[in-house]
Amino acid sequence: MIHRAKYLLLAIGLFLSVSSCYSQMIYDTLQLFELNIVASKVDYTSTTKHETIDSVYKKQFDHLDLGELLSACTPVFIRSYGKGTLATASFRGTGSSHTQVLWNGFRLNSPMLGQTDFSTLPNSLFDKVELYYGGASLINSDGGLGGGINLVNTKHGSDKPAVYLTQSAGSFHTFSTAAGMNLGNGNFNSDTRFIMQSSQNDFSFYNDAVIPPRTQKQQNAEYSNIGFIQQFNYRPATDNTISFSTWNQWNKRNIPPVMSNYNQVDWLKEYSNNFFTRNVLGWTYHKNRSRTEVNAAYFFEDYSYHQEKIGNAGNESDSIINSVNKTTGVFLNASFEQDLKKGFILTASLNINHDRVNSNNYVETERRNTVGLLGKVEKQFWDRLNLSLLLRAQLTDGEMLPLMPLFGLNFRILKEQQFFFRASVSRNYHLPSLNDLYWYPGGNPDLLPEDGYEIEGGLNYVVNIKSALSLKADVTAYATRVNNWILWVDTGNGFWTADNIREVFARGVEFYTRLDGKAAKSWYRIFIQYAFTRTTDETNGNGEQLIYIPVHTANGYLQWSYRGFSAEWKTHFVGEQNTIGKTLPGYLINDASVGKMFYPGNTKLELRFRVNNIFDENYQAVLWRPMPVRNYELYVSFQLNRKK
Repeated sequence: MIHRAKYLLLAIGLFLSVSSCYSQMIYDTLQLFELNIVASKVDYTSTTKHETIDSVYKKQFDHLDLGELLSACTPVFIRSYGKGTLATASFRGTGSSHTQVLWNGFRLNSPMLGQTDFSTLPNSLFDKVELYYGGASLINSDGGLGGGINLVNTKHGSDKPAVYLTQSAGSFHTFSTAAGMNLGNGNFNSDTRFIMQSSQNDFSFYNDAVIPPRTQKQQNAEYSNIGFIQQFNYRPATDNTISFSTWNQWNKRNIPPVMSNYNQVDWLKEYSNNFFTRNVLGWTYHKNRSRTEVNAAYFFEDYSYHQEKIGNAGNESDSIINSVNKTTGVFLNASFEQDLKKGFILTASLNINHDRVNSNNYVETERRNTVGLLGKVEKQFWDRLNLSLLLRAQLTDGEMLPLMPLFGLNFRILKEQQFFFRASVSRNYHLPSLNDLYWYPGGNPDLLPEDGYEIEGGLNYVVNIKSALSLKADVTAYATRVNNWILWVDTGNGFWTADNIREVFARGVEFYTRLDGKAAKSWYRIFIQYAFTRTTDETNGNGEQLIYIPVHTANGYLQWSYRGFSAEWKTHFVGEQNTIGKTLPGYLINDASVGKMFYPGNTKLELRFRVNNIFDENYQAVLWRPMPVRNYELYVSFQLNRKK
């Protein structure tokens, strides 16, 4: 049972303490409120494809998790088991472990599973979300055969609101609270963020997996997440910054049964508990044309999964699975960047990682030690051509992987126009997870790393049609071949095992266009995004599309604002997907919202009402896992801004 009253009191207490601390600040000028421009920031002169989701757009999803943000505005396909449950990413048609997720430069992927659960990453805890497509992920880490996502907390907080508090309430007893406080002066800054999310998640759905089909209410689906990030930044001199960040979070989740099990006399109750702490201490030296940064981190996670058999009376239970897992990570990152003369930029970095896993599913405690080196050089020619060469080397448990290179170019096609062509070719390796190697029974210590080759090309165009009308467009084509793809297969002896059996060919096209305009005193945006993804198993030449990778996905977004009033319409389309023994139908989800902004004094107040799945679509993103039908949400945000 989730005690919402206790959580609400905790949130109110935090807010009151924030308000009292805020009163110690001294201000002397009038705050001028900014014009909100929603955009994804793209470096059009880059030799690889990467972008940053604009903070204003991201703020609309701050009461939700990262998976819902990525699903709405990027071509990353999020495979969700339902609201508040496991959500993983498929980047450019690859597997969930092929998307590397980092927080301030350190990997969040579980050393056991090799993947990240996006439902446990609240958007409000981060300032920026950066996406690195394909080979571009080599800039930050190895193993991102599909791509990489970097979550960033900026180290300078003077432009952030001094205090903010947001509260949302929605259908199915769903509540979300986020609060924050930013204090400091030119030399010292403290940034505190707190989140609390909970839901009974007891929506009704049409169950066609039982006989006869009927409408039923989802059971055993409650969840809660409570967490905070505290960051301190100290600048002893103008060219030095010392920072410390700690992220702590508690996640509790009941896992609902699959649709076909709702009529069974005996049913399985599944639930998990998770606590983690992630801590980073860093130093940055930035002077003239050089930048040096050193960061050390300590991560710890305690994750348990339980499965019980519940009898007909509802009060009889037998424990079937009691999985207890503790992971510890100690990391060191050091990087140096030098802006040389004549257009050269040189980058070098060193990464040292130590992971340790203590699990009752392993025969003994397992460890992994890696040392990585990166060198990168970039050169600009004639103000129109950029070239880059990257080499990454890695030593894992005493064994050296082959070099991972990336070569890219960017050419400005028309000298007087923002019209660019980019292309890159890269090689990447993804190591087996510790579960792949050591899970008992089924782990295979003789597994080889997955070996990926990618080639990519793209065009992007930016034009201001009029002073109040602009158009941006980007199209990218890519092809990736992965050898030694790891798959768990049935041994025929009552358990499954991991093996290198597949050769996979992933290719596709990503298209994006956005139109921004102003008319009279209103502002509008039209945004369309489409991804064609073909990922086939080439092991036996059958060319069959891999499961849970849709060929077609698309997003549409329309926003209009006038004198503080706003209206939005979002559309999300996912085509049909192959699953084991069944094709999952495609679905089209539409959301609509209206809102109003108020600016009393130096504060900002936002009210917003949203209708999700407005046409009441009955759908599944994962086979036999129902998703919510039409539901409603009320959102209130209060922000107290700094005066400058």
